[in-house]
Amino acid sequence: MTRTINAAAPASRSSTAPRDLCAERGPMSAEEGGAFGAGGRGEERRKDPTRLLIIDPRQLPRACLEAALAETQDIVTVGAVANIDEAVAVVCERGTDAVLVNLAADRFDEAALSLIVRRLREAGGSLVVLVLKETIEPEQALAAACQGVRVLLDDAISLDRVVQSIGFACAGWVIYPAFDYGRLLAGIAATRQSYGEPPEPIFTRRQEQVLALLERGATNKAIAIELGLRERTVKAHVKALMRRLNASNRTQVVAIVSRDKVDQV
Repeated sequence: MTRTINAAAPASRSSTAPRDLCAERGPMSAEEGGAFGAGGRGEERRKDPTRLLIIDPRQLPRACLEAALAETQDIVTVGAVANIDEAVAVVCERGTDAVLVNLAADRFDEAALSLIVRRLREAGGSLVVLVLKETIEPEQALAAACQGVRVLLDDAISLDRVVQSIGFACAGWVIYPAFDYGRLLAGIAATRQSYGEPPEPIFTRRQEQVLALLERGATNKAIAIELGLRERTVKAHVKALMRRLNASNRTQVVAIVSRDKVDQV
């Protein structure tokens, strides 16, 4: 499978994206599915090492991947776990910037991937989710994007490319194999319309809960107590809401949502 850098990627960016991948910079966060960098502003490149969590049910590959990434300067591995329950515990306890899910030769299960992404979102807010897969089909890539996966890579890719992709993903890039996504998206849109499916929600369930408390003037500490979360998890959800609404602070978040409610009346 031939993969090239997408010509639509912004030329003004000083860094060089992986040359064997389709990469576009865009505002897509872990809360936003299906966006292939279609305009917008990416996040600034991180200065601190990226805190990475690895999920892989196979003990030996998991240990090898953790050991290999431990040799890099820009990444700090905060854990390597076998399943989503262990992953959520690490995210809540230590904090994580990105999660690398190694599916390898496992069957692609969109429902299982959706559950992983949803639970990671609820635990850590705007986490960047990356997936390694042995063989990638166009429909699988589109399904992963619709679930909010920021990066989808063939697991035969070099370690250097994996590290580079993690860095670009945390800086706001979306990296996928170079398939004809326009055709696939058109087909899915037509299917949704024919079945009368509702549009995807703008916020996750947890974000809606946090937002409702923000509108009541609750502090992060009060929200954490009300929802049974850690205060830093609440902060992550607030930051995700700010990015989603292009707001610079929590007051603007409430103002934007209140304005939209008035416009809908």
